[in-house]
Amino acid sequence: MVVAHNLLAMNANRQFNINTNLKAKSTEKLSSGYKINRASDDAAGLSISEKMRWQIRGLNRGSKNIQDGISLTQVADGALNEVHSMVHRIRELAIQSANGTNSDEDRAYIQEEVKQIKKEISRTFNTTDFNGMEIFRTPYTLGVSGEPTDIKMFNTSQSSDISARGGFIFDNRRYTWGELGAKVSNGIFTEDFAYKATGANGETIELEAKKGDSVNDVKRYYQVTSDQEGIYVNNKPAARWEGTSASGKWASVNQVSFDDNTYSFLYNGVDISFTVEDGDDIETIINNLNPDSITSERTMYYTAEVSGGSNEVAVNIVSWIGADDMFLDVTEANKYEIADYQYAFLADDSGLTIKQISGDDGITHRKVAWSDFKNINTGEEFRFNDWGLEDEGTNPQTFSSEATYSYKDITTADLEKPLYLTFTVKDEASKEAIFYAFNNKEIVGLSIHAPLKAGGNTDNSNVSIEHSGCETFEFQRDVLGRTFDESVSSIEGDINRSRDYSGTVSSYIETENGYVVDKIYRLYTNNYSYTNSDGDTVMTTQGIQHIDMRDGVIDSEGNIVDTTTYGTPVSFIVTNADGTTSLYSTQFDNESIVFTHGSAHIDVTYNNTTDTSDGSNNSNVRIDIIPTREAYGRAFPLWDKKAYSYRTDYDAVAVPPQNKSLWIQAGSQQDNGIELEWSGMTLSSIGLGGANVSTQDGALRTLGKCDKAIEKVSEARSTFGAYQNRLEHSFNVNSFTAENLQASESRIRDTDMAEEMVRYTKQNILEQAVMSMLSQANQSQQGVLSLLAG
Repeated sequence: MVVAHNLLAMNANRQFNINTNLKAKSTEKLSSGYKINRASDDAAGLSISEKMRWQIRGLNRGSKNIQDGISLTQVADGALNEVHSMVHRIRELAIQSANGTNSDEDRAYIQEEVKQIKKEISRTFNTTDFNGMEIFRTPYTLGVSGEPTDIKMFNTSQSSDISARGGFIFDNRRYTWGELGAKVSNGIFTEDFAYKATGANGETIELEAKKGDSVNDVKRYYQVTSDQEGIYVNNKPAARWEGTSASGKWASVNQVSFDDNTYSFLYNGVDISFTVEDGDDIETIINNLNPDSITSERTMYYTAEVSGGSNEVAVNIVSWIGADDMFLDVTEANKYEIADYQYAFLADDSGLTIKQISGDDGITHRKVAWSDFKNINTGEEFRFNDWGLEDEGTNPQTFSSEATYSYKDITTADLEKPLYLTFTVKDEASKEAIFYAFNNKEIVGLSIHAPLKAGGNTDNSNVSIEHSGCETFEFQRDVLGRTFDESVSSIEGDINRSRDYSGTVSSYIETENGYVVDKIYRLYTNNYSYTNSDGDTVMTTQGIQHIDMRDGVIDSEGNIVDTTTYGTPVSFIVTNADGTTSLYSTQFDNESIVFTHGSAHIDVTYNNTTDTSDGSNNSNVRIDIIPTREAYGRAFPLWDKKAYSYRTDYDAVAVPPQNKSLWIQAGSQQDNGIELEWSGMTLSSIGLGGANVSTQDGALRTLGKCDKAIEKVSEARSTFGAYQNRLEHSFNVNSFTAENLQASESRIRDTDMAEEMVRYTKQNILEQAVMSMLSQANQSQQGVLSLLAG
């Protein structure tokens, strides 16, 4: 027996505490109904149970969503059911009107009912909604045509990378791709491109392109909206209603036109129209011109899309005013160099001039500053301020393609006629393109002119000299040996003739002029050469072939022709021994020869020449050729290489109304849902827009229209009915799934009341037993007191 430690009581107390804790947990489980009340009860079971719980709650909420979707389809089906009834009534009225017993007055009464039913069908489609969402209403279908004038795209041909040099023009202002935030390389977008901004006039600008698109794939979107005052395009007033005053923001805005249920107006070169339904009031029209909340993507818009492009010269020479060319006087000192003179334009930030790139004309050509260029029609300056090669600054410049500017090289009197040209600049041309259009464009073709004097003097009165096209500097300088220091420098030379005989011919030939050759004596050819004043033979030519004859020529009547006195040469075609033919002529009063040298030639005519047996007479003639004036050099620009401004043209493209779309979140997962999609409906879309039974023919046509309308309405009802059936099935699946998940979660988390009651009773009995044992353990101390008392 001990006194310091009551081990029996301590043991009993420990067991009492354990039983008390176990009893408390059983009490908690019995009172809550859950066997997992905290994570320590079953950590794994709690995690599994919570995951099942959010699935169950999501499915339950999804089931309610599905029921809302079913309600929407029922509303739609109910409206379409009534539309069915109205279409059947129109069909019934059409059958009645088609009967021949009806008068025109009867059909007018019938048509009045048809008209009211049509209005009600339109009203039903426009006003049927579920929770504020219009089920059938659809925006009007836009009709658009034409080329938008408010958008231009430009680039240059000088670089494969046009990211900095290409771009757009809005509101007559240029924006490079870099300023628009586009990533462009070699004309291809390297990232998706979207640009949205508000212009200086309040107009919204919206561009889009996808990664991999070329710059020609960029689309601009035009959004059409409306209010009580008028119609807007991209938030900019475009057309006002009939009752809106042309003042304030509507000043200079035309009233919208209306004809046969169709409204139309013109906006920046694009004709825009839309057709309304019978009975549509202004509120309905405005409503249908504005975006629809359940229609997928955009509504009531059109796009500007590339239709093609054109390559136009950035700088185009319009004309050379005052002189066709730039002229330089030719002297003896420069005659060997002037043919090599070449010039080119030079353009930079400060202005434009011409520079000499070969030879030395001794002229200093003045540069003309860009600010000195004036529009010759308006006096406006040619502007280059605030321009850069890449980022063209906060105020990029554009030009009017109708403006004409002038350039004149008037630096010195050494130019007999100054270079004076006019040019235009494409309005979408970049500064780089303009510079390139001028720079290194040569002024070439320095042909030297020195015309000969017609009818030059000779030392033989029987010879005359004429020139034709003899204006080549090289011909006069090198062939004729002309000098150029004297204003009139005579050119001397000799023309020599020799004759080659080729035998005799005797044949009987009929010719076109009726002459008959009876006897031919000799055939010959005259050859000519020109010898200049230095004794050099520089040109030769072969004269035409001739027939040398004394007699034997008779006319068609058999009379002998005196060939020595006949006034004109006679040509004959002679058949040679080998079967070939040759052209011959008699030698009469005169003979002409032509010397040629390149493009120049000299005509020499012998007058009253006689012939001897050896051909020696008049075989040599001394000539003098007199030029008309001093020679001069001629320069003109060569524009074979020009900088092009590639302008992209756009067409307005109508976009059909999008289908209506609604997402039903049917489950607990993000993508667990059902998308409902259907077409909006109007009176016209079901084919009854033109239904008219006021005539018998119209009634018969309306019968066909009603049949198609019934088919379309039935198709729509079938769509909604199919959606309703699907949603009901989806609701049932959700219910079954939620029920089974609930059962699984219950097995994990709910308390087995019978089993837990047994545990509770056990812990209650043990608690009472421990208390009894504790009492007995405490009684063991009484034995010690008995011993001490005894």
